[in-house]
Amino acid sequence: MNGRALMVYAGYLLKKLADQHNLAVLVTNHAVGGEGGTLKPALGESWKSIPHTRLLLSRDRTSNACNVTILKHSTKAFGKAARFVI
Repeated sequence: MNGRALMVYAGYLLKKLADQHNLAVLVTNHAVGGEGGTLKPALGESWKSIPHTRLLLSRDRTSNACNVTILKHSTKAFGKAARFVI
């Protein structure tokens, strides 16, 4: 099984387990350095189609405030955001 097929299968298994056991599964796709210093997702572009919901998490290092923004959701508005402090 090649890398992409393995990733798709892992995503399928995580979705199945989440559904069967009423769980939330959080998988992070941290940004890493790509060619020319541009950032790219560590799990690759193909992972974008796997999750049901995609959130962008960020933190303001000066205030420790965190932001979460909806990038993909079946019922929630794209771009809806919340700010919080841990």
